[in-house]
Amino acid sequence: MAKVSDLSDDIIIEIMSWLPPESLLRSTCVQKSWYILIKDRIKDPKFVAKHLNHSKNESTASSLIFKSLTDISMGSLTLYNDIIDQDNERYFRFVVEDFKPLLPKHDDAFGNVFTNGISHCNGIVCIVDHVRCHVLLCNPTTRETKLLPNPYFPEMEEIYTVKIGLGYDCTANVYKVVRVCEWFFNFKAQVYTLGDDAWRDVILDQVEITDDYPLCTVFHMYCKGFYYWLVTKHDASNQYMIHSFDMHNEEFHTISLPDIFQSFEYRFTCYTSLTEWNESVVLLCYPMKSFVSTKPIEMWVMHKSFEGNKNSEYWTKYLSIRPEGNFQCPIIFLNSEELLITAYEKGLLCYNIRTSKFWRIHKGNIAWLQAIRYVKSLVSVNGNTVQ
Repeated sequence: MAKVSDLSDDIIIEIMSWLPPESLLRSTCVQKSWYILIKDRIKDPKFVAKHLNHSKNESTASSLIFKSLTDISMGSLTLYNDIIDQDNERYFRFVVEDFKPLLPKHDDAFGNVFTNGISHCNGIVCIVDHVRCHVLLCNPTTRETKLLPNPYFPEMEEIYTVKIGLGYDCTANVYKVVRVCEWFFNFKAQVYTLGDDAWRDVILDQVEITDDYPLCTVFHMYCKGFYYWLVTKHDASNQYMIHSFDMHNEEFHTISLPDIFQSFEYRFTCYTSLTEWNESVVLLCYPMKSFVSTKPIEMWVMHKSFEGNKNSEYWTKYLSIRPEGNFQCPIIFLNSEELLITAYEKGLLCYNIRTSKFWRIHKGNIAWLQAIRYVKSLVSVNGNTVQ
């Protein structure tokens, strides 16, 4: 019978690229030769990228980072594909962990961190204290954290982070953080490239500056080289729209929503979430509690077309879901078929858009309504490697 010691390093490295990141990191304790081999591999950008690709495509579980709306808690939820029987009902197996132990050395800088937004890209999570402009990057899997330098604007005495997002520039093979800061209705946009130690100013058209979208649970996300914010235009029109940022060209762009989203009826009867589905941007429109009996949950998909040297976007309505008499808030797609939904006082549900069937994940009241889908990876917050 062949032994592990009989395998070549190339075969061992290939096997390692398919292991869950936690298992791979624990394997460093097996023996000294494994420690050296694994540590060398997770410093290699090519191995990290290959491992990330396997993690995205072969995962047997969906991982989420969620934030409570009722207190300052924040946590991670891992939802497995297997099902358990409990109390004469069938549930997906899941594990919830506290997120806060990751950040003990940053408590002073992040007194209000858990009341603000979060973003994610390839295993790195970006956490923001909007009021004090602190930005923290962390990888919950490797337990690595990095506090970014604060902005230095001599002309600004009191600044506020209006928008922020973490994304990947696949052309330059680097990760970037983009933010827009405000002081007395003046705005400045900056970009931070992981591996550097300073923010750079980028051009921002003052006419297109927007405020946060008021009626949604999740209003920003990263998708295929762009970061998107669901916003309300900062002018007399008060128009709903999307503000996007190209991670490679470092340019802002505005995208119109379907006409129905501008109607008077919609503004006072529905909420909207922004999420990703099959590498496409999706709007999830759902009725307020008092309109559940008359309005469905709607899923709108954004498509891109190319005209000359410019991109253009258009929307199509993909499906409608009847809430079945209860207020239901769609959160995020766990995969290409399963949509995570919170049901008023009834816990977490999963809706399969192919079979049109609901599954219960968790029974009981759910205190959180904001979540991002998270992939476990070895990507470093200091660049493309883990130290």
